[in-house]
Amino acid sequence: MNKTQAKEHLEVLTNLAVLLAAVSILAVLTLNYFGGRKPVPQIVEGLQKGQQFPAIPGVDYRGSASTLLVAMSTECGYCTQSIPFYNQLADMKNTGKISLRTVALFPNLDDEVQQYTRQHQLKTDHKSSVDFGQLKLAGTPTMILVDQNGRVINFWVGALKPDAQRQFLNSLETQYSAS
Repeated sequence: MNKTQAKEHLEVLTNLAVLLAAVSILAVLTLNYFGGRKPVPQIVEGLQKGQQFPAIPGVDYRGSASTLLVAMSTECGYCTQSIPFYNQLADMKNTGKISLRTVALFPNLDDEVQQYTRQHQLKTDHKSSVDFGQLKLAGTPTMILVDQNGRVINFWVGALKPDAQRQFLNSLETQYSAS
């Protein structure tokens, strides 16, 4: 066998190896896409309507027909931007428009929370050093509406846009009118 024939055989073998590798990769991708194992859905723990919300020291759910818990952090920019909205809720309660108590919950230490609430003039009741992991709260701001037995009526994760804030306030006036 001369060099030319050996070179041709090597070239054919190389081309076959590349073709075989490409077919194998396509076969694996096709099997995974069409007939492979389907991913098993993960059960995500978190807030669920109707579930019993954990007790928070110093917050008595029976003190009001419903309580709006607002999970905040002193380091959360969206929380700070939402303070006028939370103050509007407190004003509605204080003027008798609604009979809904609002309590801000913070994972931060008491000194930080006191300084933050004074600086930003947050009007709601507040509790500091709350363990958000134990409450299954993944992010801030989060609002959780609970009934007098501590059952979750509804919840909202993230800062509400102005339109959603107006709708929220209107629904509160309808459902929780103090008169």
